[in-house]
Amino acid sequence: SKDGILFTKNLEILLCFPSYHHFSTYTIPSSVTTIGDSAFYECRGLKSITIPKRVTSIGAKAFSGTSLRSITIPTSVASIGESAFCNCGGLQSITIPTGVTSIGEFVFRGCSLLQSVTILTGVTSIPDGAFFFCCSLKSITIPSSVTSIGESAFFDCSSLESIVIPSGVTSISDTAFLDCSSLQSIVVEPNNLNYQSKDGILFTNNLEILVCFPPQHRFSTYAIPSSVTSIYDSAFFECHGLQSITIPLSVTLIGNFAFDCCVNLHTVSIPHLFRNQIPQIFSSKRNLPEFSFILPN
Repeated sequence: SKDGILFTKNLEILLCFPSYHHFSTYTIPSSVTTIGDSAFYECRGLKSITIPKRVTSIGAKAFSGTSLRSITIPTSVASIGESAFCNCGGLQSITIPTGVTSIGEFVFRGCSLLQSVTILTGVTSIPDGAFFFCCSLKSITIPSSVTSIGESAFFDCSSLESIVIPSGVTSISDTAFLDCSSLQSIVVEPNNLNYQSKDGILFTNNLEILVCFPPQHRFSTYAIPSSVTSIYDSAFFECHGLQSITIPLSVTLIGNFAFDCCVNLHTVSIPHLFRNQIPQIFSSKRNLPEFSFILPN
């Protein structure tokens, strides 16, 4: 131990920083290469920490529940474990440096004051729940290296107004932007071969599947393009500004809860084949809109 903190014998792995240690500011010894799982877990008195340039790995839940307001991750770090910064309620901004190639699930879950995140190159995926309930997050820069965005990656990021999908993304979960109540537009870089945006609305390429209609989109009346054959689960979740929609005959599949909580939706023109699926498509709407059913020619 050193200063009452537990390390391996050669001070290379920091194992445990006691939850009620008297340090509020701490500089990790320069010999440390690994910050162990839960090493600083629930250290609520810790407000500032300096990580040395030899550290290559930050373990799961390493800083979960601390009072950190800012942190600098050195370029030597290659991996950040699951829930590493979960529930760091005071953290306001962070940059993921170029050396990081792996980020664990729920890494920033519950960082309610986190406003800005910059992810530099090296990272290939935004994992499940990475920014779950980061309700102050206003901007994020996703690098061109990212190929997938996981389930609930930005769930309940209620301050996020826009997002740019890089050209290399090949997979986006249908819950990736669920409950992003301030989202106005989703822009896909033009060279993406799997997704595209039109009028700030997210589709798969060739406009075949409607993935996400941003809740704060400017359209109050919307006619889905006739190229669309499927609508993702919860695609129009909490689109409070939407009052009227036309669903073309080309659509043969509408996901569960696709129009859930669209409280101001008054009129819907929808293919006749969905007549018996209305409850599961418009599940949480107490007063169902007025429907007109389109019959095939």
